[in-house]
Amino acid sequence: MGVTVELRSVLNGYPTLNQIPGSQVHLNSSQVNTSNDGSIATTVTFNDLVFLKNFTEYCIVVTPDNANPNYELFVRKAGEADFITKNVENKDSFVGSLFVSSNNSEWKATVDEDFKMTI
Repeated sequence: MGVTVELRSVLNGYPTLNQIPGSQVHLNSSQVNTSNDGSIATTVTFNDLVFLKNFTEYCIVVTPDNANPNYELFVRKAGEADFITKNVENKDSFVGSLFVSSNNSEWKATVDEDFKMTI
């Protein structure tokens, strides 16, 4: 089983179900790279250009097929050491919050954590 990655709009600081057109990508399990320390990235390429508005909040949503519990994202909490560099960062890497959801409609914010990504 794979995962779906998509961009969605944000309303009142929380992810919505409103997917941004052209931003949904499904990856088969063979396309998902794994490592024990987050050193190997999985590349997500959109099939079309994705148009976003300035001064508008968006979110990245990663959803495993059939809620597969075997998928994990690397997350770093502010004040903890990076898995690879061992450097301690006392601030978030990105502006925004990490949200988790078990049902794709109710979201819990974890404001001092970010998932590992390269843009």
